[in-house]
Amino acid sequence: MNTGGDLLRLACEKIAELDVPAFVKDSELRYVSVNEAYARFMRVSSQSIAGKTDQEAFGQAEYLDRDDRERRALVFGEDERALVLNPGGSQRVALKIERFLDEDDSIFLFGMAEGMPRRVIEERTPSASVPSTTDRTELLRMVLEDIPTATFVRDSDHRMVFANDAYAAIVNIDRDDLIGKDEWETFGDKGGTYHTENSQVLQGGKVLLTEQVFRFVDGFELPAITRKNRITASNGKHYLVGSITDTTATKQRERELIEARAEAEELHSYLESLLKSLPVGVMILDDALTIEYVNDAFCDMLEADDTYQPVGHSYRAFLDYNFSRGRYGDTALVDVEAIYQARLSQFSEDGNSVVSQAETPGGLILAIRSRRLANGKILVTYSDVTELHQREQETILYRTAIEHLPVPVFIRDSDRRLIFANAAYEMLQGKPRDEFYGMSEDEMFPHSGKQLRAENEQVLATGESFERPQDIMLPGERPASVITRLNRIMTADDHRYIVGSITDVTLLKVRERELIEAQGRAEKLYDDLLSVFHIMPVGVAILNRDMIVEFVNEKCSTIWCWPKDVPLEGMSFRYYCELNRGRGWSWPDVEFEEGYRQRVELFRSLQGSVVRDLVYDDGKYVLSTVTRLNDDRILLTYSDLTDIRRRELEISEARAQLERLGQVMQDATRVMSQGLVVIEDGVIIESNDALVRILGLPPVMVEKGQSWHAAFAYCAKRGDFGPDAMSILREWREKARSASGVSTTFLANRKTWVQMEATVSGRGHWMVVMTDVTEIKKGEEELKVLLARSEAADKAKSEFLANMSHEIRTPMNGVLGMAELLSKSALDTRQKTFVDIIVKSGNALLTIINDILDFSRIDAGQLQLRKTPFDPVEAIEDVATLLSASASEKDIELIVRGDATVRHMVIGDAGRFRQVVTNLVGNAIKFTEKGHVLIAVSSEALAEGRTLLTVQIEDTGIGIPAEKRASIFEKFSQVDSSSTRRHEGTGLGLAITAGLVGLFGGHIDVESELGKGSVFTVQLPFVMASERQKHNAMPVNVRNAHVLVIDDNAVNRQILTEQLTMWGFDCLAVESGPAALSILEEAAQVGVVIDALIIDYQMPVMNGVDVARLIRADRRFDASAIIFLTSMDMLGDERIFQELNIQAHLMKPARANLLRSAVIDVVRAARLRTHAGRFMAPAPAPASARVSSPVLSAPPVQTAERKEERKAPVASACDVLIAEDNEVNQIVFRQIMQATNLTWRIVENGREAVDAWRSLSPRLILMDVSMPVLNGHQAARTIREEERALGDGQHVPIIGVTAHAQDLDQELCLAAGMDDYMSKPISPENMQQKINQWLSSQSSRGALEAGE
Repeated sequence: MNTGGDLLRLACEKIAELDVPAFVKDSELRYVSVNEAYARFMRVSSQSIAGKTDQEAFGQAEYLDRDDRERRALVFGEDERALVLNPGGSQRVALKIERFLDEDDSIFLFGMAEGMPRRVIEERTPSASVPSTTDRTELLRMVLEDIPTATFVRDSDHRMVFANDAYAAIVNIDRDDLIGKDEWETFGDKGGTYHTENSQVLQGGKVLLTEQVFRFVDGFELPAITRKNRITASNGKHYLVGSITDTTATKQRERELIEARAEAEELHSYLESLLKSLPVGVMILDDALTIEYVNDAFCDMLEADDTYQPVGHSYRAFLDYNFSRGRYGDTALVDVEAIYQARLSQFSEDGNSVVSQAETPGGLILAIRSRRLANGKILVTYSDVTELHQREQETILYRTAIEHLPVPVFIRDSDRRLIFANAAYEMLQGKPRDEFYGMSEDEMFPHSGKQLRAENEQVLATGESFERPQDIMLPGERPASVITRLNRIMTADDHRYIVGSITDVTLLKVRERELIEAQGRAEKLYDDLLSVFHIMPVGVAILNRDMIVEFVNEKCSTIWCWPKDVPLEGMSFRYYCELNRGRGWSWPDVEFEEGYRQRVELFRSLQGSVVRDLVYDDGKYVLSTVTRLNDDRILLTYSDLTDIRRRELEISEARAQLERLGQVMQDATRVMSQGLVVIEDGVIIESNDALVRILGLPPVMVEKGQSWHAAFAYCAKRGDFGPDAMSILREWREKARSASGVSTTFLANRKTWVQMEATVSGRGHWMVVMTDVTEIKKGEEELKVLLARSEAADKAKSEFLANMSHEIRTPMNGVLGMAELLSKSALDTRQKTFVDIIVKSGNALLTIINDILDFSRIDAGQLQLRKTPFDPVEAIEDVATLLSASASEKDIELIVRGDATVRHMVIGDAGRFRQVVTNLVGNAIKFTEKGHVLIAVSSEALAEGRTLLTVQIEDTGIGIPAEKRASIFEKFSQVDSSSTRRHEGTGLGLAITAGLVGLFGGHIDVESELGKGSVFTVQLPFVMASERQKHNAMPVNVRNAHVLVIDDNAVNRQILTEQLTMWGFDCLAVESGPAALSILEEAAQVGVVIDALIIDYQMPVMNGVDVARLIRADRRFDASAIIFLTSMDMLGDERIFQELNIQAHLMKPARANLLRSAVIDVVRAARLRTHAGRFMAPAPAPASARVSSPVLSAPPVQTAERKEERKAPVASACDVLIAEDNEVNQIVFRQIMQATNLTWRIVENGREAVDAWRSLSPRLILMDVSMPVLNGHQAARTIREEERALGDGQHVPIIGVTAHAQDLDQELCLAAGMDDYMSKPISPENMQQKINQWLSSQSSRGALEAGE
């Protein structure tokens, strides 16, 4: 029983307040509630009938058609009325019945009496039991009293003699008021009609049936059938017996039947149309399982022939028809009887059941249901569930796919509660997903729930997608980078859900990095492929799908002889073909247009590759391959086989010639001087007569078919291969398998030397050639003798050169020494000229000697380079300083440019490096009459700590003819070798230079233009040492100084500007004095101070001195310092420098470090003077402010007075001890020493030198190397041994003096214990400088030891 909702409770409460009977029933007509008035009326308690129907509560209903009226109210919702009698029939009441719905759409009935119950007859006690004495008449009366049908009896006078309670109730008159009265008395005016009818029955004896309606005062109408008939009693009296039967139910049923019939007909028509229009197939079987009805949808689903009509056929025949059409699959595997029995079993089940799911030949999926109806018929429906089935399969597929996705996926409802999560999400959380279902983000993630809730709410509200990258910690403490994505989805009924996914992008990030690296590798690979394409020996061209050239390599252009200035990439294939047609290379036997069309059609229809031979009339033969690439591009490759085809023809001709010569060769083999044997599988297959002669074998041993082992054993037995012949044989076999084969020499038969050459061909043939080399062996012995003689001669040459060097240098030392001493004596002009000629000629001869010695050592491979760190820029500046005088004599500029790229010192032979530069610069000066000589040095870093040093010597001299450039580096080669040449020389300078460059592992090259000059470029590889000495930081009071350069040479101006700018000065360069004065004037007007001027001494029109005078004449420029650059010695002009207030002067080319220091010093001094001038009068510039050229700054001469001021470490009887055996050289040394303030002693041999050292304790020893008794090396060793033996720490400096000019001589001097080395001839200046150098260093050590 439905307890209902609020509306039902309200109805129950309201009926309890009513005075009239009222009740509430549910849709099953069970009592839900009754009030007290209804309970009293029905004579029950309200609790006893709750939940019961009327039949269950009161038994068989005795009151009219109440149940039917209540059901009609339930079904049709219309108000109904019913007359209800209480149990016993004493009271009746008219009920109004209404239907109402509760909040949950449950149906209920509400019944309420339209008035209070009215009494029908007095209640009486139940009839007493019939006593046994009761007569039959009384028994009948009692029966008539109890029957429910209204019954009455009238006598022949129409008087009522009997009426039961039911009759009294119908006529609503008490039974006592009826007895004894006729119709008129009882019913008044209506009684006349009754009287007439009753008379007809009584008089005629007929039975009368009439229908009538009894209307009660309360308006209730009761339809009834009155039946009257006559009976005759035993005494002959007639009585009228009547009965009134209530036909209310019958009438009601009649009306309902009529209505139902009409409704049924209408419903049948409606159902018929409905069944026909339904998308569900319907089949109705009668109780005999005969098809009674099918609708159109069924026929469509059956997919039967148009002639087939299932109605009227049995269901079994229907199954047979489907079976015959293969509806149930393979007929051999299906039993139709089993299917029929299964259907019958399903038809017998109660309710609905899915019989099966079948698929039609057309692919429809049908769900078949059956139901047995109340009338015994069977309803079978066929529903097309194809789409539903597909959706179910899709749903299963989608759910399975989501479940198995490796990406965690979850779904939340509109309340943000988790309703779905896949396995990956479960694995991510590390807990069963069931624990999370129904939980919100706050409950799942307490720490981050607030943020997650805000994100989810935003997605639900706006529908915007959300993405959040984050780093999380996965189960197992594994860090991961993930991206969480949220999206909103809405169902058809507007329900909102959040679908989220969590993507692990850890690998993606790794792969992204890998992808970038791979992309870099791919780009490099692409570049490499392009490089490969460009260097391939095959022509390559690529066309896109529009027949446009995308790529073509150089080989392709070469094959087709395309012009290099025409870029083919981006051109059409037609243009490509037209270029070839212009050279006569077009398609043979076809017009150009047709050939082009065929070619393009071939490209477009091509699958794979096609190879074609392109043969042209001019003999050109090209192998063309066309390949379609994956992206519809066309790859064209061309191989120019013109030369190959030509060689093939030549080979064919040669093959024919070889065949002709084959026989000749066979004949030649027999007469050849060399022995020949061909061996296959150990058997001789060919040999000649010379083999027998050379080896001294019996001829039978080398005949065809003989084993070669017999011949080998024969030779081994007589000792041709030594004592272990088998080892020799194994060695031959191993070598024969290698590519080199066997080559050996042995003595055959103790008289013939045999050279054996054996090789193995690809087919396993041994080809052995025996050559009689007896005469060659004799020649080798003679060559060995000649080689020994050659080596001895070479050694003798070396010794000769060394001795010649010594013998020539020794007298040259006397010649040059005495000539220089003579030049310093009082001579007239004519004599001075003669002396100058002697010096110059001697020096020229010395240079020739040095060149010859160097060249001979290089040519013999005896020159070894040293490896010591040196500064290449400083070495070049040394050379420039050395040769500046020569350049000054010819009035040409010598310029040095040290590039900023030269940052490191290098490891190599500094002396030989200077020699290379000296030779090239000396040549440039020699062959330049005007202009300049530029020395430029730069470097380029190489791998593994190496650098490539480039030195360029550029001159503006006479130049070199083109035909002479290739030979200038050859020995004894000269550009002008005529007898009238202007420039002298041996022709060895450049040959020596080239040889030295080769020893360095470098390269030398020359570019020259006749009449304009030459450029020699030397490139030398070196190992880098440490960085060059860096400049000190620019002083604060010198920064941004303004420097004006005045020089007429453009190259000088450029180099000075580059250097000064690099050092941090504000520099401007002008070409003349007037231009400089204009700049100074303009600067003075705008208030700019020129801090320093760098002026070239020699300039045309207005020289440096004139410019300086004009500047100093203007007091506005007193603060500007002046630095002079001069190409000659200016010591004689010191007075002019002081007069013009010149702060410094430098010899050109000025060293970079000296120039920088000079500029800094003069600018700083000038600014200090300017600052001091604000408070005091200017003072004259101190002498220290002047900077002199290093060439002019020779070491000071050690005078006797200076010597006395120092304390010698040991009491010395002389300053310098000289050991020299040559008398001329003794005179030279004597003259040199007399010009000094030193004490000295000369001895003639090494023994005397040792004795003098012991007795005199000299401060310095000059030791000639080649002397009698004891040579210089032996004497030096003796002195060093005695010094060590004394143990007092004394060490006398020993300078070796030798006429040998080789590096080995210097090494021998140092190895003997000498401290320094001088080569003859010795100039007085060099000797004085060397002496002063060592004595000064010795004095410094002595001062330190004395505590000074």
